[in-house]
Amino acid sequence: MAAAVADDRPYTTQYRVNHADGTIRHVVERGKAVLSGGRHKLDGAIFDVTEQRVAEAERLKLASIVESTQDSIISTDLNDVITSWNGGSTRIYGYDAAEVIGRSFSFLVPDELSDQRPSLLKQVLAGDAVRSLETRRRRRDGSLVDVLVSISPIRDSGERIVGFATIAQDISTRKQAEAERERLLHELEAQNERLRELDRLKDEFVALVSHELRTPLTSIRGYLELVLEEEDPLTDEQRQFLGVVERNAHRLLALVGDLLFLAQIEAGKLSLEVGAVDLAAIAAESVETARPLAEEKGITVTLATGPLALIAGDRARLAQLLDNLLSNGIKFTPVDGRVDVRVRGERGQAVIEVRDTGMGIPADEQEHLFERFFRTAKATEQAIPGTGLGLAISKAIVQAHGGRITVASSEDSGTTFRVSIPIRQLAPKPLEAEEVAS
Repeated sequence: MAAAVADDRPYTTQYRVNHADGTIRHVVERGKAVLSGGRHKLDGAIFDVTEQRVAEAERLKLASIVESTQDSIISTDLNDVITSWNGGSTRIYGYDAAEVIGRSFSFLVPDELSDQRPSLLKQVLAGDAVRSLETRRRRRDGSLVDVLVSISPIRDSGERIVGFATIAQDISTRKQAEAERERLLHELEAQNERLRELDRLKDEFVALVSHELRTPLTSIRGYLELVLEEEDPLTDEQRQFLGVVERNAHRLLALVGDLLFLAQIEAGKLSLEVGAVDLAAIAAESVETARPLAEEKGITVTLATGPLALIAGDRARLAQLLDNLLSNGIKFTPVDGRVDVRVRGERGQAVIEVRDTGMGIPADEQEHLFERFFRTAKATEQAIPGTGLGLAISKAIVQAHGGRITVASSEDSGTTFRVSIPIRQLAPKPLEAEEVAS
């Protein structure tokens, strides 16, 4: 101001003032020194430019955001001629701002989508902004890029629409990932279909072979019985050899029976002969049947039963269930171990627990226990006999009775199988083949 007075010229200066309401205001002062009564006086005006300063700061802030974003932000006039182009647009499309400002937006649109853009702009002019539209745009190198587009109107101070703002996000990576995922899903579905077909063929083969084996095996056992009952005496060695044949024929027939049972399950043809069943009595019979084998191995088998009402079930299948669990416990329990069987009623359920002090099952193998033909690593390493069908059959029997079977085990600390079956169930739950297979 002093320099302007000395040079006898107008001055303009900007500063801030404290307003009476406590706020700070931005002002511009314009004036000139005039001579009045032999003295220089300042003659001018002070203008409040606070709103303009704030608006300019916001504009600069917005411009910084627009320029730094990875998304494309393009403004066009009402004729769809490009008026601004940010760095994100260069990144996505490959053109610099100087190359495109003044050109029609249409050069970015693929030929097959040429009618789309005018339709979208009409929609915006009608007051309906475009949000999150997936489309494609042409890059500088001629390739196409997948983008997620939003278009909104640009208005002047009078709220008139004077142009359009188009924001585009590059989603090509996401689209590629989706396409790859879709391809993998199709491949997986095709593989699953092939596996299902192979599984079906395998089940048909197993059922066919099992049926074909049962007849000759029955014949073999029948003739063995006739030979062993012959009046002509057999030598001890002959009787021993025939005993081995009979035992193995019996084992093979039991295996065939298990395979046929699983084939029935897979075909959804398992039927139960339902009647009133005394589960405690079945448990007692199973324990007595298993006791000789247990004593031969030096294993103690105990049975404890509590109050339990009759349940609706198939007596033969429930006996098979208990026999499977007991034989499993004895098979995997070392000498001087024990297997404890507990049967009781509990909150409307008949509960069976078979607990052994055997080798236990690693946690990562427990989820596979009820799968067909699954055998634990230790059982395989120690060549413990078995087919891996007993627990799959046990689960099927339990589920057919509307019940549930679970296992709790840790390595070298024994295993407990727990079965719960509804006591008041009037009709057994139909067996779902998919549940059994899983």
